Amino acid sequence: MKKKKKHKKNKPLSPSLCPEDKTLLESLLQACKTEAPKDILERIPTPEIAQALALSLPSGDETTLSLLLSLNKAFDRKDVQKAVKRALFKLKNKGIAVPDHLGVTPGPLLPFGAGKNEKPEGFVGPIDGTGTRGVFVSFPQAPSGYDAGIGVVNDETGFVEFHAAAYSKKRLKELKTHLFDEMGVRTPTSISHVLTILEKAYAKSQEASLNIPSDYLRLRNQALKNGSVLERPPIYELLPEPVAPREPASHSRLEKLFSHDTMQTWLIGPDEMEPLLLELDETEGGPLVLSEAQEQGRIQSIKERWAEKAFPESNLETLKYRLEEMAFVFHKRDEPEFGELALSAALLALEKTPLQSINPLVAFLLEKSLAFYEELRREAEGEDQIAKETSHPLILT
Repeated sequence: MKKKKKHKKNKPLSPSLCPEDKTLLESLLQACKTEAPKDILERIPTPEIAQALALSLPSGDETTLSLLLSLNKAFDRKDVQKAVKRALFKLKNKGIAVPDHLGVTPGPLLPFGAGKNEKPEGFVGPIDGTGTRGVFVSFPQAPSGYDAGIGVVNDETGFVEFHAAAYSKKRLKELKTHLFDEMGVRTPTSISHVLTILEKAYAKSQEASLNIPSDYLRLRNQALKNGSVLERPPIYELLPEPVAPREPASHSRLEKLFSHDTMQTWLIGPDEMEPLLLELDETEGGPLVLSEAQEQGRIQSIKERWAEKAFPESNLETLKYRLEEMAFVFHKRDEPEFGELALSAALLALEKTPLQSINPLVAFLLEKSLAFYEELRREAEGEDQIAKETSHPLILT
């Protein structure tokens, strides 16, 4: 009598995981919603985790395809590749195009919704009076989606914040609309320009011993591969040569430039102004009785000492850089007249004539700032007076 053949039990496709590995798997599934496949791969410690991840990925999402193909390429294990094939089969049943040969990425598997010639994009916003601005950069990824980063940086202190994530074409479009409408980051520029701004913030943050945003470190390699740090401001790529404009930056031209909406915040900060304001107040309330000419001379002397301390050459260089960047923004926004005004003001930043003890650009900003803070003071005093006049004593009956 023949013995019955014992059927070999199929090994379960999904591996058994310890509690720690299950926790890691859950975190990876969450990360898949925002992080690029290459970053997910770096966090997978064992083939068992890779196998479990392949079987746990959502089967109705185009971004799943990119990660599955990356898993298949990274892990040369039959159990992992078998899990990948099963997951790809589910994707195919959902109507998602899957390559017949996993070793080759066919033409249709270019970034989802993108053309073959799609390139990285960069956008910048205007600089405010403190040296702060917004930036945006995106990189198309194969086989689908985009890696994009949005940040706020300051040219003196470094990163204010920076966030990066993986986006579908639809979500990227929504993000860009928000950037354009709400943050004003709408000026198109090169990846090298954005990289230069970000690397400047990176260096400043390191100098100040600040924590570098991990999202920037994750996106930094892509930026360095697609661009290089510029040796000079991009405004000089739009103009033939970095020469002085036809007209010098006169007081009237400076007034016109700084009356532009994007230049309204260009004031000297209260921290820098406070010592000067205090000294000027003490002068006005001093016991000495001076003639008008003597008083004006004393005030001018106070301003000169303050300007020399508050605006050393390094600060003037920063002021020049900001104006060159604004000249670029104006030119890209089809406002060449204001671009010319900004560039002429930039060239004025390092100028000092024998007749002027204070740099003419600094002198203009100083008077503009003094007028602004004086107006604030008057408004505050007016509000206090109104409050006193409208207040009534408590009547007890």
